[in-house]
Amino acid sequence: MPPSNAQLVEGALVSLDVGADAEPLLCRIVAFGGDDVVLAPRRTPDEDQQIALSQGVESYLLLDAGNDVRALRCKPSEPTETGDVVAAITDQFRLGQRRMFSRADLVLPVSVTPLDSAGDPAGEAWKSFTRDVSAGGLRLARQSSYVAATRHSVLIQFPAGERPVETVVEIKRETPGDLGMCFMKIEPDDRMRLEQAAIVWTRTRLRLGADAAASAALTAAA
Repeated sequence: MPPSNAQLVEGALVSLDVGADAEPLLCRIVAFGGDDVVLAPRRTPDEDQQIALSQGVESYLLLDAGNDVRALRCKPSEPTETGDVVAAITDQFRLGQRRMFSRADLVLPVSVTPLDSAGDPAGEAWKSFTRDVSAGGLRLARQSSYVAATRHSVLIQFPAGERPVETVVEIKRETPGDLGMCFMKIEPDDRMRLEQAAIVWTRTRLRLGADAAASAALTAAA
């Protein structure tokens, strides 16, 4: 069988096959969170689909791959308050998924402190801002005050007086303008907050994109 070009990416249309007693549910991928894929159904699930989702039976996430269809085993949740379905992927095969967590192009102020091998401060803290964030790491604007170290303590400030996120990171990628960092130590609640922020950002981006496409179609038809 030839290799597939199918990929799990935000915004892609997929079908959630929830069993023989229900029609597949057409969904758009909103975001990734580890082994979870957040799906936005294109319409409200009918009675048979609701029953299947409530039973939590093994289902299949179907992705169109041109002349072929690829399927991932998963366990979907009941619809959330926002109408999303969260599919926990149980297959090891990821259909070309490029990352574990969705990224959000959020600009947030941060304070960075280099750490020594014992985890103690090894220099002065310096200020910067995020270029993007996810539940797995972040990308910062590199500043002249940057001091190379194995690990750094990073304090991420949230808007509206929300409690900041404190984490320990390891630098995975450096460019003249950016520092790509992976979280090595972070509280589960803080990781969840970052994941939710990325989901909200991705959902907003997809909605704005859909609105722009609909507006363009109306203009072309006029």
